[in-house]
Amino acid sequence: MKKFLSILAAVGLASTAAISVVACGNNKIIQAETVNKTADDLVLAPDHQSATLKLNQVEALKLELVVQESENKYVNGINLPASDQAVVVNGTNIIATFTPNLESGIVMVVLKADKAITVPEVTFVFGDGNAKLSIANLNLDFIPRQIIRKSAILGADHQSATLKLNASETITLGLMKLGDSGHYQFGKNYPYPTNGVLTTTLNNGTSVQAQIDLSADGTGTIKLTSDQPMNGNSNVGLTIGDCVLMIDYNVVKDAVMASDHQSATLKLNASETITLGLMKLGDSGHYQFGKNYPYPTNGVLTTTLDNGTSVQAQIDLNADGTGTIKLTSNQPMNAGSVIVFLFGDYILMININ
Repeated sequence: MKKFLSILAAVGLASTAAISVVACGNNKIIQAETVNKTADDLVLAPDHQSATLKLNQVEALKLELVVQESENKYVNGINLPASDQAVVVNGTNIIATFTPNLESGIVMVVLKADKAITVPEVTFVFGDGNAKLSIANLNLDFIPRQIIRKSAILGADHQSATLKLNASETITLGLMKLGDSGHYQFGKNYPYPTNGVLTTTLNNGTSVQAQIDLSADGTGTIKLTSDQPMNGNSNVGLTIGDCVLMIDYNVVKDAVMASDHQSATLKLNASETITLGLMKLGDSGHYQFGKNYPYPTNGVLTTTLDNGTSVQAQIDLNADGTGTIKLTSNQPMNAGSVIVFLFGDYILMININ
């Protein structure tokens, strides 16, 4: 064997820089792969302390993080880390969490650092060292941007939603500006190259597209669509210039107190009762009680505020899918009080004015 290698070396057919290969159980030789990614492939969290990276099926298979069994079925590959992987760069821990989706074959990677760091390249090595994930220009600077928080009501398909922005919000986000003539104009942060469309990927691999439509009065509408269902635990962060618009899918409502400061009433539309799971639309087109309607208490919920005030909510639902919530408390409520009720994966937050 040594003699054979010597002959190869003599004629230039052996190289110390040879590409690594691995042998499978069927004796088929597969070239080990390195997957190269850049900062453009990352979605930074609003606080810039972590970033999300999506590896598609081809990349996940190259790294042997997943193995394809059939057209729509994958299993964990031999190189999928059993726990978080850590790489130390200049004394900073960069930790990667790998989460596979065994239906699509994609793998989501969440990168976190224990302090701010900018590094030209960070590499994660798998298995026996033949497979590598290399990320260039990783920048976790720990500098949060200004954050505006909004809630959007999910449509019945749970893959679409719409939210409104007032003129103050579009100006803060730099989407609109007020010209000298008193007319609103497009601002510096309006995404011109994509005609008002932004896209982002959540930690679980869900892809979300946001269509921004602006009006002459400075207000705006954002229409959200996703490639898989969303719920109240889904949080969408859209980076707009120096700001981040954080969108959740919970329900936020305002209620005006009565003169006694111990009662209030608010209305829910059909989209809101469906989102909260209080109502559902049956096959016949009629609305029915949903899975989150509190049957044991006949539509009555109670909660206690931070100051000890006990609040009772009576939920009354109508045949058209709309609803009314009547609030009563055992002592006067202050303007600015926030009452929270949990309905399955969704939160109803009521602001008392």
